[in-house]
Amino acid sequence: MQLTTKCDILQKNVPHPIIQGKYVECIDIMEEVVSIKKNVYGTDHLEYEKSSEKLCEYLNLAAMIFLQKEKFDVCLDYLRKA
Repeated sequence: MQLTTKCDILQKNVPHPIIQGKYVECIDIMEEVVSIKKNVYGTDHLEYEKSSEKLCEYLNLAAMIFLQKEKFDVCLDYLRKA
């Protein structure tokens, strides 16, 4: 199974994945995907850009969820990564 597919499944099949740690797992997977695509394609390739955008979506979503829970340090960490 491709890493991005696994990440999509984790994100879609869990009603509140951040609570169960699934978004954190998705972020870890997408960081790996971005790193691989950067090494294979370079930073100017569309595949790298798409994966980077997906990673930013997960990071921003996680940050907003932690912001709502008033976990400001964690929220800031995710926003810095994005």
